[in-house]
Order: sequence, then structure tokens, then C-alpha cells
Amino acid sequence: MTLPAEAATPPAARDAPTLSCLVISRTAALLERMLASLSRARLHWGEADEVLLSWNGSEEELEELLRRREEAETGAPTLRVALREPYHFARNMNRLAEQARGELLVLINDDVELDPGSLDRAIHLLETHPEIALLGGRLRGSDGRLTHAGLLLSPGGLPYNRLRPDQLPGLIDAEGLDAMESGPIPAVTGALMVLPREVFLGIRFRESFRVCGEDIDLCLQIQRQLGRPVYYASDVSGVHDEKSTRGDAVDHFDLQRLAGEISASGGLAALADTNLAHWAVQEGRLFFETIQRLRGEIRDLEDLVNQKRDAITDLGRQQEDAAARHRDQLRGLQLKLNDAELRASLALRDLEALRQSRTWKATAPLRSLADSLRAAPLEASGDGGAAGDSDAAALAELPPLSRMAPAGGPEAGSPADPAQLHVVFDSLILGLANRASVSRGGSTATAAS
Repeated sequence: MTLPAEAATPPAARDAPTLSCLVISRTAALLERMLASLSRARLHWGEADEVLLSWNGSEEELEELLRRREEAETGAPTLRVALREPYHFARNMNRLAEQARGELLVLINDDVELDPGSLDRAIHLLETHPEIALLGGRLRGSDGRLTHAGLLLSPGGLPYNRLRPDQLPGLIDAEGLDAMESGPIPAVTGALMVLPREVFLGIRFRESFRVCGEDIDLCLQIQRQLGRPVYYASDVSGVHDEKSTRGDAVDHFDLQRLAGEISASGGLAALADTNLAHWAVQEGRLFFETIQRLRGEIRDLEDLVNQKRDAITDLGRQQEDAAARHRDQLRGLQLKLNDAELRASLALRDLEALRQSRTWKATAPLRSLADSLRAAPLEASGDGGAAGDSDAAALAELPPLSRMAPAGGPEAGSPADPAQLHVVFDSLILGLANRASVSRGGSTATAAS
């Protein structure tokens, strides 16, 4: 059986069936949020519509909630506290359904927040397809991840969430084509169910389940006893943070028990027209595509890791090469520094040896005389003056005797170099001769005058 996933224009308020919303709660904040979403989930609420509450929380919190609702115009149906009993989902819901007056029942968790127009679409679908006995919706977490898109059964009869959103968090797109496909299905979650009141009261929840499983059992019993389908409608949607009402109570005992009952009764054969094979094939294709996509992403990540590793290796090699070059440069500079220090040490040693030599001491008077001749100004005139200037210039070109060293090295006590002494003596004689000539020329000029 194939039914439309999208509802057409919602029915007018005067033609719409009356609704009784059944909810169990102990937390005012969650309940208040759910009630606020009801005002948006249906365009027109009638006076006969109602919300029946089974409360198992504090009285003070409930009184404060009721006071706020009286003061505010919420646009939601009237809230009535119909039951005050300890929490047991199946038993509480059965008691609320017995008191309900609506033609349709909306079984909803207090931690569900319905999307705008969701109930209008559910009502329209049930009215246009009366063969549908029970309708469930698509739920997502507050983080946007898919949490429910119908329930399927394993070959062993164990129920599980279609598309495995609990095992593949974040990998299944809550707005993708697979999650948005609607149709008959083995079961839906009790967090959100819409069905005629007489259908529910004709079967009810089995109260022998301790934590969970009564919703799946109800769906299977409806199909077995009434021969009518349970339908997953993706456009009846909302936000549901799973288990925020009952917590993390262990539920596998109930599920294993239910799986045993399904297998023992040959229940899978009775679900031939629930598109079970279609959903299984769809899951297989989706999982294969998901695996392929993940493999591609893993390959891309591996390539990226390899690129980064190569870049780090190249950078490390470049740094090692640069460090080696710097070490070679430092080694060369150190060698040059050592050579300069050695030559400076040898020069200081040679200078000290020169100053201690007999030659240096013997030529001390001559060095003093030569330095005096260099420093003394020569008064010259005429040809004698020109000759004096020439001789003085020649003498000035000679190095000071204080900087002359023996040719064979400044060994302490070594004899003076004859060639150097000859040059020094010639210079001294030339200087004395020039000075004497100048003096005679001056005297002759004086006598003549």
C-alpha cells in the first residue's frame, strides 16, 4: 500500500475531529514547552479539544504552571490534570485514554516539541485515508540529528530504529530523502502517536512491560487483530531528546522479551504489507552509500595527513640544511678568529722581543735624532731652500726608526741589519748637511749686506 507523504490543505475547524492529547510529566519546564508547541501544531483548537495530564512531580511546580497558563492566552487546548500516579507509561496512558473525550488521541511525550502544522497534517492524513489505524512521525534531536523515522524488526524479531540513528549519529540526514520517505511500517515510537480513540481502547497498551516495548506491541497488535496498517508520516515532525522523561532505565529486557514473542508467533509473516522488505533494501542501500562516502572521506583525510607529513618532513629537512650551513659558517668564523688571535699573539711577542733587543737599545739615540730632524722646521731661501725642502721631503718618506725592525726578525740581542743602519746613517748625514748648508747661506747673506 502506498500513501501520500505530504498532507494537503488541513481541514477547516468546523469539520475537524476533536482531539485529546495525552501526556505524562513530572517536569513543568518540559511540559510547558510541549504545550506551547501544541498551539502551533494545529491552526484551530476547538472548545472540545483537551490535554489530559498524568502528573507525578511536585505539587508546587504544577500549581505554578497552572497559574501561568491561566494568566497567559496560549491558544492551546484546555489542560486538565486527570491523574496523579507514579510513572508507568502503559498504565498511565491507559487511564488517561479512558477519560478522553476526543475522537482522535494524540499520545505525546512531554519532551517532544511539535513543528508548526504537524497535527493538522496528521489529522488530514487520517481523514483522507481512514484505513490507517495509527500514525507516527519523524523526530529529531535538539542538535538536528535524526532520532526516529519508524521502527523495523530484525530477522530475530528484535525491534530497532529504522536507519539506525542511535548507532549512526550524525551520518543520517534528518531532512534527506530516505528519512523523508513515508509509508506503512511495522511500528512507530510511543513518543508521538495519533490514532482514533476507539482503536486504542479496543487494544490498549499491555501493562506488563516494565520500561518500554508497549508502543511496539500496540502497533503489532493493531495490524494482527484489525488488519489495518501503521503509518510513518515524515511531515508529522518535531524535536525529541530521547529518554529525557524516563532517563536511562535499562530497556533491553523488555525488548528481548518482545522479540521472543514476535519470533514465537511467526509475527514477521503477518507484516507482509508493511513494506518491510522495501525498508530493509533501502537501509542496505543507504548504509552502503554511507560506507562509500566515509571511505572517500577517510581517503581524503589520509591524503591530507600525508601532505602534512611530507610538508613537515620537507620543513625539517630544510631546517636541518640551514642548521648545517650555519654550523659551517660558525666553524669558518671560529677558524678565522683563532688565526687572527694567533697572529696577534705572535705580533705582540715579536714587538716585545724587538724592544728587548740590543739593536733597539743601540739605535735609541739615532731614533731620537731622526725624530727631531723630522719635527724641526727648516728655514730655507733660494736654491739652498729648495734643496732643503727636497732633502726634508726625502727624509720624511723614510719610516721612523721607532718602527724599524731587524731584517732577520726581532730576536732579543740580535745584531742590527747593516742595510737598514746604512740607510739610517745616510739619512742623518743628508739631513745634517742640509741644515749646515742652510746655516752657511744665511751667514753669507748677512755678511754681504
